[in-house]
Amino acid sequence: MRLGLLAIAVFTANLGLSVIFPLVPHLAAADPRAVGWIFSCYALTLVPAQILGGVLADRHEPGRILALALWLYLATLLGFVVSRSVPSLMINRAIEGFAVGLVVPQVMKLTVNGAPPDRLGRSIGFVMGTGGLGFIVGPVLGSVLAPYGLALPFLAAAVVAGISAVCVSLNLPDAIPSRDDTSLGALLRDEGARLVEKLRTPSFLALVLPLMALKMNFATLQADLPVFGAQVLGAGLKAVGALFVVTAVSYGVMQPLAGRAADRLPTTTLLTGTFFVLAALLLTLGIPHSYWLFLPLYALFSLAQSAGILFALKHLGAGIGEGVNGRAFGLASAIADTGMILAPSAVMPLYAWRHEAPFWALAAIALVALLAFRRLGAAPRLEALNEAL
Repeated sequence: MRLGLLAIAVFTANLGLSVIFPLVPHLAAADPRAVGWIFSCYALTLVPAQILGGVLADRHEPGRILALALWLYLATLLGFVVSRSVPSLMINRAIEGFAVGLVVPQVMKLTVNGAPPDRLGRSIGFVMGTGGLGFIVGPVLGSVLAPYGLALPFLAAAVVAGISAVCVSLNLPDAIPSRDDTSLGALLRDEGARLVEKLRTPSFLALVLPLMALKMNFATLQADLPVFGAQVLGAGLKAVGALFVVTAVSYGVMQPLAGRAADRLPTTTLLTGTFFVLAALLLTLGIPHSYWLFLPLYALFSLAQSAGILFALKHLGAGIGEGVNGRAFGLASAIADTGMILAPSAVMPLYAWRHEAPFWALAAIALVALLAFRRLGAAPRLEALNEAL
């Protein structure tokens, strides 16, 4: 029951997040720089919200915080109904990022704390894989309903968000009782100091670097695919939406399978192989200028990316350990998501130089992240991790 509700929460966040993907060029007048800014605003608030969300997960019931975050998320979807200018889109995306940032630590804490160690990968795979179906529904809503009005996809997503918020509010608030009576201000000050400390801790960085690089891929391609698809591949709104559906199908199919693999093989080995494959595929994605040649290459990339995310989450969850406080997840997620702030706004301007350049830049980032991951120590000892956390 609990894993099902967590999957519903992730589904809702993914649906509301992805419904805008095929619409951004139409909302932002197809300006690649504006598209990059809109997606960077999301990550800019996502990072501090992850820290706050981790603190709140320990101070209050994580199920209750998750419910409140979903209600805030519903409000942002209603805001998109009337948002048309780039500044208003940026503001609404920032609020959306804050809401999702509160969701992530609650879901991770409830998932990891409720899963046996030998089934941790499968539990994460179920929640994230099932929740990833929202990535299928979101782009479909955006591309199919948009011809009838740009507000309609957001209204449909808002209905789903409202139902999800009600279900979680009625069933999850008391899942894990609070055991932390420290004042919220003191906890936040402590987390600021801890964040700086973790950025200097190699064993902790080794846990989050793979997830950071993968999220940089995800954030940048959200902004790049609608523009690249329309201007280079000649794809219409529905065809661009289909690319995001491929992303979602790959995510939903691969997460449970990758979860089983992660329970049997070392995540260090799995991540190393996955990053080499991702870099090679990114280098080839810019070559075809035909939609039908690009599509199968992108499908392969999406499968590898989806597997990599699960491996990175298992690597992080196993390193942090069962029963650890939500603040550790908040800090880890915040560090991993810092790349999402800079990546779209830094990489998308390369598109004006060469349309293929964003793919090349992401391939270089993947290889650099892999080298740093291995250099810092991809499999730190549990005692060192406990000291770092």
